[in-house]
Amino acid sequence: IAKANRTTVEELNKINGKTLGDSIHPGDLITLEVAVPNLGVELIKTVTYEKAVPYATVTQNDETRETGYTRVLSEGTNGRQRCVDRVHLVNGTETARESVSRKVLVQPVSRTVAVGTKKRQNEKGVPSGKLIWPVPSLHTITTYFTWRWGSFHYGIDISGSGAFGRTIVAADGGTVEQAGWNSGGYGNCVLLSHGNGMETRYGHCSRVLVSAGQKVAKGQAIAQIGSTGYSTGPHLHFEVIRNGTKMDPLKYVS
Repeated sequence: IAKANRTTVEELNKINGKTLGDSIHPGDLITLEVAVPNLGVELIKTVTYEKAVPYATVTQNDETRETGYTRVLSEGTNGRQRCVDRVHLVNGTETARESVSRKVLVQPVSRTVAVGTKKRQNEKGVPSGKLIWPVPSLHTITTYFTWRWGSFHYGIDISGSGAFGRTIVAADGGTVEQAGWNSGGYGNCVLLSHGNGMETRYGHCSRVLVSAGQKVAKGQAIAQIGSTGYSTGPHLHFEVIRNGTKMDPLKYVS
């Protein structure tokens, strides 16, 4: 093998790191020569160039605007900077780069955006402070906030032709305090809390569409008109309660 490859047995032993001889068998691999790595030409040069400095965006909270509102108050502009780098090239290919210096030539100007932080009035659980009519499809009041049959009627009754099953909506955004059967005569009933001591009650429902603890939006369907509890016919008994005192709903509902 040594003669065929124009070398010596000693050289083969050195290259393979062991003494070759009777230990060689058919199929064994023998290293004949050690590869000599090619020498590359490395060039180190300094390059100078300019590049943009991106501008930042600054937000300003606007408490008079609802969440989701944005408006650009002033546009931003990029700055400029001079860069000096040390570049390493081997055979013309860049292999490394080091930053030597950076100098800002033109400062960037920030972009300013106004962002609304006021909660949306139709957002679930958020009260607007103004109550709407609780039965959009019916406007007939059959009983007012007054004395009736020897006792005071603490609410208004809303009814009309085909009242059964009509949709009842939340008079304002809030949280459901009670939902379901009420043993105090209201039958299937929903009680909403609107914060700041304001509550609304919806009695004698045929079906309740919400559950206790749920957040509801102003105008959201919460029940359907029925005649459950102490009732003589399909209608909504609607109450407005302020700091625990039942008030005339017509002084609050628009």
